[in-house]
Amino acid sequence: MKILLFMLMSILSISVLAEKIGVATAPGITVSFYNEPCRLEDRVGNLPLRAVWVDKVKTMEGCFGSFEDSNTIGVYFEDTRVLVIPANSIQLLTEV
Repeated sequence: MKILLFMLMSILSISVLAEKIGVATAPGITVSFYNEPCRLEDRVGNLPLRAVWVDKVKTMEGCFGSFEDSNTIGVYFEDTRVLVIPANSIQLLTEV
């Protein structure tokens, strides 16, 4: 259910000004999710929305999309790193 809400918020608000809609964190790392199109469209076709990885050393652009059958969010970053994040570990920042 949470993944559907997250993706619905992403899609409904994509035409509005870009804003951070969710965050996932791990020690020393923050992955932020935005309601704007992915900036790596030349590399990724199936993850339509923008994600950003921030740690103590670097900031990387990425893309994300949902895998509703497994209740997860898939994320690809410019250094070719791939994450699969459980939807329930994402903190939503906006309301529908």
